[in-house]
Amino acid sequence: EHSPPCRNSLMAHKAQHHPHLLEDEDDDRDRSDATQESVPSSLKGLFEQPAPEVQPRPLASKMSLDEVVVEDRVSRHVPDETQFAKPKPKHFPVKVGFVGLAASKSSNSILDSANSSNSTPAPPPAYITRHSSPKEILRYLWKWAVPGPRDLLAGLIAFIIGLSVIIIASFTLFSSDRLLPHIGSMFSMQLLGQVVVGITHLFWDVPFPCPAPDVFSVPFMLPMIETLSTAIENDDEFYATVMFMFIFSHVCMGSITMFAGMFQQFRLSDFVPYPVVCGLLAGLGGKTVQIVVNLVLKDVNLPYLKLLICLCFAYAFVTGQRNRPIISLPLLFIGSVGLFHIGRISLGASIADAQEMTWMYTPETLKTKQVPYPWLLDLGMIHYSKVFNEWPTILGMTVMYMLKTVLLFPGFEKLIKMPVSVKVGLRCQGFVAFASGLLNLMPGFTGPSTLNVVVQISPRPWLPSVITTLLFLLCFGGSMIQHTSFVPQFFFSGLLIASFGLLLYNWSVKSRSRLPKSEWAVVLFIAFVSTFYTMIMAVAIGGFFSILLFAHSMFRVECVKFHASGLTLRSTIDRSLDQKDKLDRVGDHIQVLQLQGYIFFGNASNVLLYVKSMPTSLPAFRNTSVPTFVIIDLPFVLGLDASAVDVFSGVIRVLEPRAKVFFSGASDLVKEMLLFRSGGVIKAEHLFSNLDAVLEHCEDILLKPSRKEQRQMSIMLENTVPSFDKALSIISHRFGVETEALLGLKPYLRVVELTAGAILMEQRAGTPVVPDRDGLFFVESGSLRIERNPDQSLTLRSHQLELKHTRIQNQLQKRNAKKQLGIRNRSFRLSRIGAGWVIGAHEYFSGFRSVGVFVAETDSRLHFMTFQQVQELEQSNPLLCAQLYRVLGRLVSEALDRNSDQLCNVMDMMYTFPSSTKALLKVKPA
Repeated sequence: EHSPPCRNSLMAHKAQHHPHLLEDEDDDRDRSDATQESVPSSLKGLFEQPAPEVQPRPLASKMSLDEVVVEDRVSRHVPDETQFAKPKPKHFPVKVGFVGLAASKSSNSILDSANSSNSTPAPPPAYITRHSSPKEILRYLWKWAVPGPRDLLAGLIAFIIGLSVIIIASFTLFSSDRLLPHIGSMFSMQLLGQVVVGITHLFWDVPFPCPAPDVFSVPFMLPMIETLSTAIENDDEFYATVMFMFIFSHVCMGSITMFAGMFQQFRLSDFVPYPVVCGLLAGLGGKTVQIVVNLVLKDVNLPYLKLLICLCFAYAFVTGQRNRPIISLPLLFIGSVGLFHIGRISLGASIADAQEMTWMYTPETLKTKQVPYPWLLDLGMIHYSKVFNEWPTILGMTVMYMLKTVLLFPGFEKLIKMPVSVKVGLRCQGFVAFASGLLNLMPGFTGPSTLNVVVQISPRPWLPSVITTLLFLLCFGGSMIQHTSFVPQFFFSGLLIASFGLLLYNWSVKSRSRLPKSEWAVVLFIAFVSTFYTMIMAVAIGGFFSILLFAHSMFRVECVKFHASGLTLRSTIDRSLDQKDKLDRVGDHIQVLQLQGYIFFGNASNVLLYVKSMPTSLPAFRNTSVPTFVIIDLPFVLGLDASAVDVFSGVIRVLEPRAKVFFSGASDLVKEMLLFRSGGVIKAEHLFSNLDAVLEHCEDILLKPSRKEQRQMSIMLENTVPSFDKALSIISHRFGVETEALLGLKPYLRVVELTAGAILMEQRAGTPVVPDRDGLFFVESGSLRIERNPDQSLTLRSHQLELKHTRIQNQLQKRNAKKQLGIRNRSFRLSRIGAGWVIGAHEYFSGFRSVGVFVAETDSRLHFMTFQQVQELEQSNPLLCAQLYRVLGRLVSEALDRNSDQLCNVMDMMYTFPSSTKALLKVKPA
């Protein structure tokens, strides 16, 4: 231990230079205090561990204060920071995207490198924190911010692919003669849109900020442009209306996508079946390929030859992308351009001749112009009503945008081997579309093909994206795009065909291995409609098939999950031997049907068909002297529609002459549907809260004694004086054991009177019993129920009982938060006991309190004897005590058998395969 003056100076040094060490000491001290308070005194020795022996070392005069800090931590056996799973330190907000990616590439943290004793140079830190030194910051920037050759190549290839898509998409959208003079403005809108995407991804929590033009909106925009072109004759008004259409569409698309990232209700893509998703995305790729092909075939100069060259280039690009792209793609780009110009020169054609024959673009065509920002448009020329009339197409484009985001982000996660949040992706892409719409720009996206190439070339996707963003910014601000006029047109068209051809192939052909033939046919049909007709028609057909596939899938699932009778299913009521024998004879008059899934118009008829076959196939329905009950259990039913309620009403009309129908276990929503949508056929008397309650009701009716039995029972009760003798006689009658010897317990007993609703014991499960306060209760009259308390634990006892109880109490303090999340702990009856039962036998033999709260259902009379008196009786009268143990053992075994039967029934209900309607129809009547 340090002397007080040295200790004070040490603490002052920690507060000034190492504040995080003081926080660790406070956390260690609080954790140690909490552990000491929560561990019982008898168990503290189990958790005490001897501290490691540390050789005392006097403080030398040359020892620095940093060494003193380390020495002090070792002497007090305080673990260092790396031994605790503490939250990662907050890094600088301007490096969120950079740091998130850098963290995945480094396996060591700053603390690991600082505490390392190796002589090799420490790796660069994964984070820049407030405790980082200037040297660590410089090492971090040098490692993660200085581009290398692979980064430059990846960024250049991503830029070439993006620029190709921009040129083709611009010429596709503005292909009409009325918009072709404004093609330079579309170039500027596309280029500046990529800059917005790159900046947004870099400063957002997205680990793959690779900007690429998003041309998925082209199949939606083209029909709207054609409609406006037909409706508006003035060229200026037509151009202003088209620009407003871009603004309105992208703002709506971005707003809904951002809401989908924040609220589940707006995430329409979560409710679309997988075959429909595959068909829509495949159709998107097919529609884009068709647009590019049509654009090539419109040329009057050798269109089919140009198309053949485009297809060959696309095939070469796909092949090179899969096989060593760092070598094959640069060779493909340089070789294709070189071969074109060699062929041009060999044929004696000049660049002007190639441009005239539309083999190449002219520099004037590729010249950028002023972006038509919203504040530069003449609002008086816009035809607002004609834009608003296109809302179905805009809605379809928004749904496709969300579908693409939700489905492609998990694909990015597999591609870059990093976790990706779909919610963050939706919010990020929604913000990109919203911001681009406000500025009248064309929003971009992270292209899968572009990202695949970048990841294979560079281990740091964010650094090539910075290079790509800067190149797009240079093109927007200068005349760099005009220098691409020497590149042949098939280069750009082939890249677009390759990218969207892969989208068509992946979601149509590759999905065959995951889908059955019927669902794969749906994929092909939707892809065909979207490719050769319109995307909005494909979205509508996709919605129709979504409903159809849902109905087909639910129809294939059998509604009747479990079918049993009262011979195997019994309530938790403690019955006598005579009552059990009677239930063994007439228990088949209780039929239980457990349903599952969502009951709707597609499968509700199976329930009615199943029930109609029961009177002819089950013998219990032919014995009219005993009442018959049909219980429809609904705990696994997720919901109903009006058709299902009508079917249940039909079940009552079919069975009421022969059997009584009850419903159990229904949720509040299902109960409301049954009561208010059945037209009064289903009443409150038909509904029970759970299966145990309705089984008890039916068993009581079947066990109702005859008039002769009632008269004999009343005579017996009148002749029996309320006393301990009555309790013993009931025990002897119910369980078939001799109890006369137990009359010697009378001197040790005292009477306990309970009124209805009174709690006998509200035990905390697993805690040790107190011999002088806990004991045995012999029930003379009345009935009590043992119900589950949600606050109790159902786990086995261990030496950590007190710690477990502390955790339970801490969890109870968060109950309000759990209720807000919809998490509810249900209380239910474990058993019901009556006269002739002994409470406390399980607790006496185990030494711990059992699970359950004992509540009196009726006025009850009990006889109480403490455990301490039983222990004393072992010494004074062992024969009497042995007889008592024999009776208690018989009751414990009875309770164990009842619990085992209940567990078997629950397991059967949970894991039995659904019953088949056809199987029951095949059963011939006996």
